[in-house]
Amino acid sequence: AAQSIDLAPVRPGDVFSFNALVGIRSEEGGYRPGLMYSSGDLVTGIGGGICIVSTLLYNAALEMGLEIVERHPHSGPVSYAEPGRDAAVSFGWADLSFRNNTDNLILIRARVEDDQVKVALYGRKRPGRTVEIVSEGYEEIPYKIFEKEDETVPEGQLLVEQKARPGYSVTTIRLIGQDGKLVSREVVSRDTVLPRSK
Repeated sequence: AAQSIDLAPVRPGDVFSFNALVGIRSEEGGYRPGLMYSSGDLVTGIGGGICIVSTLLYNAALEMGLEIVERHPHSGPVSYAEPGRDAAVSFGWADLSFRNNTDNLILIRARVEDDQVKVALYGRKRPGRTVEIVSEGYEEIPYKIFEKEDETVPEGQLLVEQKARPGYSVTTIRLIGQDGKLVSREVVSRDTVLPRSK
């Protein structure tokens, strides 16, 4: 996925689409099984894990002040992004797309080094401009514990099939300043992400 978007140019006014560039995730295309969410449950599927790439790209676009056209939260909490800062992608259903609302060409760089994914956007910085992303109204949603009998587990022992993570509701705000003055306060998203049960 990183290789697919690396060196992609986004011209002024153009909309970048993650799914359009990355395409269908298939074994023939080099994708392997990984963990992904399906209706809030963790499952294994081809291309599971590439949302790390889309999430990093989303945060770079947010922090550059680009117009977010489409973005979706995961149906459950993820460990690699702050609440409200993830971007789920699924071909044919959920895309990450943003518009280059600057007057200059933007270049995407994405690569994997030492088992770490790195994503960056390159363009021309506007003098005196600042972008800050903040969270408001964070509320944690507690998880539930479900137990069931399993004859394959010795009596008196417990087997955890899925580790729990609490859910949350949060509002993400983008503040754009110019020469020390606030010029824009944008509600980027209001997310409610259900907990992952144990």
